[in-house]
Amino acid sequence: MTLIIGIQLKDSVIIAADQRLTQETDDLKFSIISDSYKKITYLEPIVFSGSGDALIIRRLKEELLDKTTSEMLSNSFFKEIQRRKTEIGEHEQIGKTKLFFSSRKNNRLILEIFSTDQVGNIYSNIVEPMTIQLTIRSENMNKLSSLLIDLHANLKNMDQFQSKEEWMNFYIKKLKKIFHVCNSFDETVSSSFDICAHTTFGIFYECCD
Repeated sequence: MTLIIGIQLKDSVIIAADQRLTQETDDLKFSIISDSYKKITYLEPIVFSGSGDALIIRRLKEELLDKTTSEMLSNSFFKEIQRRKTEIGEHEQIGKTKLFFSSRKNNRLILEIFSTDQVGNIYSNIVEPMTIQLTIRSENMNKLSSLLIDLHANLKNMDQFQSKEEWMNFYIKKLKKIFHVCNSFDETVSSSFDICAHTTFGIFYECCD
């Protein structure tokens, strides 16, 4: 399972995603395909990531343009879900697919989460400022609860730091702990991750071990 953490701040959006790509095997286990797979795509002025059906997400990535809006993404998401169903039927992985999309709306950077269900309905949710969203199995949430509570309680905007580097390092340090702990109990998630900060000054991207 992909671990994506989305953070909506007052003046920016941060998205972090692990780098492990897995494939389900016939015995309902999994095999690791890659430990250096980039799950975050950015084209000024948008940032995109997703978990769930890897082919749906890859196809949506290929359709992204710098003028892509949340409405366009929602329509494409619906079409790709229907296309995928004709290929593999009503597979549960389709219904688990979730998209993270950061874009500029009314001079603000907005993080929007798109999800679906087994029928193919599309749901969107705009993340509230100074909150976080993530993809994780509900039964594993307690194992990360203390780290997630700490992250949420200490969310800070860039203007509270002396430099962009100091601000990025602050989040990298906290996110490293989360990804390492998640990797210790979920082998489908890598401890390494990518982090992308979408700010009014531009998009900043780093790979973290």
